[in-house]
Amino acid sequence: MITSIILTTLIGLVSGVILATPPGVINLTILHCLSQGKPRKALWVGAGSATLDVFYGALAMYSASAVYGALSGFIERNPLTMKSLEGFLILGLIGFAVYKLFFESQHEKPIQEVEPPVGARKLHPFFLGCALALTHIVVPTFLPGYAYLAAILISTKLIPDTNFYYCLMSLFFGVGNFVWVLCIVGYFRDADPAEEKARFRRIDVTIGILFLVIGTLGAFRFLHSVFS
Repeated sequence: MITSIILTTLIGLVSGVILATPPGVINLTILHCLSQGKPRKALWVGAGSATLDVFYGALAMYSASAVYGALSGFIERNPLTMKSLEGFLILGLIGFAVYKLFFESQHEKPIQEVEPPVGARKLHPFFLGCALALTHIVVPTFLPGYAYLAAILISTKLIPDTNFYYCLMSLFFGVGNFVWVLCIVGYFRDADPAEEKARFRRIDVTIGILFLVIGTLGAFRFLHSVFS
């Protein structure tokens, strides 16, 4: 049981960090706060977003468990379906990594120009983070991406199929999200405005390499399972 708890905790932390890295409204709002010299506000925004991600993680785990349970018989009879979905995901990860490494724009728009909506600025930064995180629902790849990750964890038995482990995974998924916020705040807190573009590019390269490694490992695993 201790091993399962440690593994679930680590998976939650790592997946929380990885899925928080792509640039979006939360990361840009945090950087905007830092550009105004307000690191405390940036942390509160990140904390609000991370708190809501705990609920997103739980929603993904339970929905994926229900769908996988309902379709497990179909998947066992038609393994090509799951393999096709896995292959498309791996291609997507590698494509995203290549885009980040070679085609990402140089962030010509200054961070100072990226501001939250006027009405949202009146909220406490924690609730601002929660409100901004709600916009993730309208992103077509957001919840499906979470759900697919959850389905992989459930189907491979990496996460035991119990409420305790689902809640533990969701909790540390949010913690991992906030770990990424701490990294962003620490990295950009004392940045000179002239260095912002260079630091953005270094983050793009780091994210690109991270997703390229994950995609490559997934591709090896995929090819081994297909041809073994």
